[in-house]
Amino acid sequence: MNRRWASCSTDTGEIRLSHRLQSMPSWVVDHVLLHELVHLHESCHGPEFQRLLDADPNRQRAEAYLAGWSAGNQWIDRMG
Repeated sequence: MNRRWASCSTDTGEIRLSHRLQSMPSWVVDHVLLHELVHLHESCHGPEFQRLLDADPNRQRAEAYLAGWSAGNQWIDRMG
């Protein structure tokens, strides 16, 4: 899983996490897990999904962390 942080199966409830999360802070991993758990209730990223995900007090910080990590690695890939 090199493009996604995680995925879930709404049929089985199985959640798979990317190996890239292993070195990240626990509050980032918790946010990714919560995101996938919310998908088990709401498949789309619509208003109800967003409302449920807002329960995470670290949401903005975790999403910023993941965005920064992704941007940094894209930059490294282009330079290398």
